[in-house]
Amino acid sequence: MPKPSLIITTVNDFFSIHGARETFAEVKNSYSALGKGDNIEMVEDMGRHESTKLNRMAMYSFFQKHLSLPGDSTDVEIEPFHVEELWSTTTGQVSSSLKGKTVYALNQMYGSRKSISESSVSEHLSRLSGIKLDRNLTSAVFTGKIAKNRIEVEKYFLENSKGDYVLPVYVASKSDSNANKVLLWLHPKGKEIIFESIITRELMNQGYTVVSADLPGIGELNNLEFVGDGIIQQVSFNYLFGANLIGKSIVGIQAESIDLLVQFIHGDPRNKNRKLHALIEHSTSSSFLHYISLRNPFNKSVVANRYVSGPSSITQEYFDPEEAFYSVPGSLPYYNLLSLVALHPKDILKVVNHPLLDTEVKQLMDFLIH
Repeated sequence: MPKPSLIITTVNDFFSIHGARETFAEVKNSYSALGKGDNIEMVEDMGRHESTKLNRMAMYSFFQKHLSLPGDSTDVEIEPFHVEELWSTTTGQVSSSLKGKTVYALNQMYGSRKSISESSVSEHLSRLSGIKLDRNLTSAVFTGKIAKNRIEVEKYFLENSKGDYVLPVYVASKSDSNANKVLLWLHPKGKEIIFESIITRELMNQGYTVVSADLPGIGELNNLEFVGDGIIQQVSFNYLFGANLIGKSIVGIQAESIDLLVQFIHGDPRNKNRKLHALIEHSTSSSFLHYISLRNPFNKSVVANRYVSGPSSITQEYFDPEEAFYSVPGSLPYYNLLSLVALHPKDILKVVNHPLLDTEVKQLMDFLIH
């Protein structure tokens, strides 16, 4: 028979209260069908993702009722234990008390494993990142045009065959130029800073049309109000955890959206016979490198990311949370970003540091244009 259960909720939790109510109603029907409708209860109170006094008192009453406990359900103020009294180890840290391994030490151990063959990288990459390049562009909706500093930007949003999101896109070019090349430009701050980028402005001067977008988790596709309880240095890891639970990764989700952008670029008749290049900055480089390791339509690409061009991030004991957010869980024993770079000839893919130095800007300009 169904055992006694209590669903404790708050109205403004990031978990939908509507979903909780629907779940309770469905479970209540099941309990009632088995003659135990009174064994399922629900309580809700005003609040966010927290324990409230009303909910705690409902919990006390629930246990008193079903465990035949004495006393009352009043929630009273008590003097909490000192932190040290709550420790279950002598130092309060498992790593120092029991000589355990830190995540940093484990990463170094996993990262030291023998590299796998290039031929099997894509297999592991697809499986671990959850990338499925089966999302088709169904329509590109033109939403207007803006102009600033002699740069004209056409605005679009892209609809796809799975109907799960629309991808906001900018197509920018100089108002007085005849563009003959296309550049995909991705930046972790999103498409909105296209007017501020000196590099993209100079590339437009050299005859490029620049296509940029807010990938999922960036710009218009980033809910700034959602932080959850897994936030480190303003990076919300709850998005990453949610992706992992459905067999995906942030990298994989963004790689699929890059494929939509490529379909959009190729579908524009103005781009017929134009060369397609890419300039990818900072954290968006991980998604891009995963994408081109499976499907590379670019004649030339430049990736600007210090974690790709420098030592592997596993040598850093205190990592950058943003870089961890764009890592693929479980990938370390099989590949890293440097091994993905190695899949491509140096005359097709160039890696530079980020932020870019003046000398590196000139190098990447020469690499792309010539």
